Amino acid sequence: MRKFAPLLTVALLAAVAYASITLTNTTTVSQGGSTIENDAAAAVMSIAIDFQAAQPIMVVTFKQGTVSGVTLVPGTVTSATPVTVSVNLTTGAWASTNGPSGVLSGANLTTLLTSLKGLRNTDETFAVNNAIIAGTQVAW
Repeated sequence: MRKFAPLLTVALLAAVAYASITLTNTTTVSQGGSTIENDAAAAVMSIAIDFQAAQPIMVVTFKQGTVSGVTLVPGTVTSATPVTVSVNLTTGAWASTNGPSGVLSGANLTTLLTSLKGLRNTDETFAVNNAIIAGTQVAW
C-alpha cells in the first residue's frame, strides 16, 4: 500500500492546486480545411510513483488541451499522444516520450525527493486519519 499512497494526495492536490503550462506554440489540428482543435496549454494528468522498485521511479503523464476555468480539457486528437516522463529516483536520470532526456542535478534531485517524501507523508497521514489503515503514521 505504501507505494500507491502518493496517488491519493495527487488526486487531492488536483482539486485544490490549479496550474497549467501555457504552450510556447499552440498546437492546431485541422481536418478538411477546418480547425478542429487548438491547444494552448498542457498539464499533468497522472503521476505514478513506485518507491519499492529495484530502481525507484516516478512516471508523469502530460496532456495538451485548453484551460476551462480551473480544469485542463484535453484535446481529442493530441490526447492520443500524451507526453510521458520517467524519472529514476535514485540516479535522477529522466527520459520523455517526445525525445528529451537528461539527469537531474544533485540539488534538483534532492528537491524532487523532498517533495515526494512530503507527499508520501501526507498520503499516509490521510490514510491513518480516515481509518483507511489502522496505525500511526511515522514520517519518512
